[in-house]
Amino acid sequence: MNSMLHNATLGIWGYGISGRSLVNFLRTQNVTLIVFDQRGLNVDDAKLFDACGIKFCSGEPEAFLDMCDYVIPSPGVDVRKFDAYCDKFIAELDLFQQFFTKPIIGITGTLGKTTVTGLVAKALECVGISVCIGGNIGIGLFDLIAQQGHVEYAVLELSSFQLELCKSFTPVIALWTNFYPNHLDRHGSIDMYRMAKEKICMSDKTYLIKPPLHLHGTYTIPQRGFVENWQLVIAVLEYFNIAQEVINDVLMRLGTSWGLEHRLELVGDIDGITFVNDSKATVPEATLAAVKLYDSSKTILLLGGLDKDIDRRPLVSQLKDVKKVICFGGQAEKLYTICAEFGIASSMCATLKESFDIACNVAQRGDTVLLSPSGASFDLYKNYEERGTHFKKLVKEKNS
Repeated sequence: MNSMLHNATLGIWGYGISGRSLVNFLRTQNVTLIVFDQRGLNVDDAKLFDACGIKFCSGEPEAFLDMCDYVIPSPGVDVRKFDAYCDKFIAELDLFQQFFTKPIIGITGTLGKTTVTGLVAKALECVGISVCIGGNIGIGLFDLIAQQGHVEYAVLELSSFQLELCKSFTPVIALWTNFYPNHLDRHGSIDMYRMAKEKICMSDKTYLIKPPLHLHGTYTIPQRGFVENWQLVIAVLEYFNIAQEVINDVLMRLGTSWGLEHRLELVGDIDGITFVNDSKATVPEATLAAVKLYDSSKTILLLGGLDKDIDRRPLVSQLKDVKKVICFGGQAEKLYTICAEFGIASSMCATLKESFDIACNVAQRGDTVLLSPSGASFDLYKNYEERGTHFKKLVKEKNS
């Protein structure tokens, strides 16, 4: 551990996936831990904290910050209001790389991060390169440290929230999938959002892979998924000097087997109506890309969620050929008003269940009911996974 952290009082701000991962690792180190979270601890966590001498607190953040020498905020914590304590903040990624000694492949961007992370990991395994996978996909970074003796690389999905405080993080390869406005409610402006993303390639020791790509071979791109994602995978394999014929074999294998839950996930076909779960589409560009994969005149789109201060009018203006748009959730009325402005057939309701019922009443054989909300899930659900799981449950119930 960095010598300045030796015997220090470390604060962990947030006790979700990242916070738990940090606690499980750092409680074995020579530091004093204080955990801050507005939510209380469950019985098992309280027992663990007591046994390990970990202090837990809630209430006003300033009191917690004053007690700590250094603080590691979880990615979901917005520290902009606490500039007076900025010298205490340590990025989780910076600390992680002090303990994780294997090379890291970092993947960021607005769209496609999770898909590309999974595809890159699978592709590398196909050519005999062992990896572990983590980051912004529900696997805490510090959970990977125990695996580093068994892998050659870590493949990490990295959000702007994880990158924004970084000062020293240096992946050996950085993939930047694309860039569109997002999380403006958190970053304040598109320039600040871009600056956070750019933290993935602060060092000239990092090899940056970013569109437009100039591939060196001739490849057969799988029809499943988006071309741009496959091209990024190819670029990584080319970096490792994998032969063209081997890369094409990997593409063929992954193209027939790869699938990602909540991203263009085929849930079922009921009476000739196709149901697709694209709950992971939390920005307009993701929804538009999904809509383009289907016959618009036979697509019933479930649109909802929170816009994160992103203007969704440009998206809605391109939905004129969609059979029907059903607006649901906390901003349903706002979306419905925009649809009416562009003369788009639409309905408005409060919940996903109501929107699903309307879609089923409208849909005919050959139609696709597409949940691709274009907004964050927090108006009705704790995350996009919960939203997508609810949609799949509704489809299952209809089919029973």
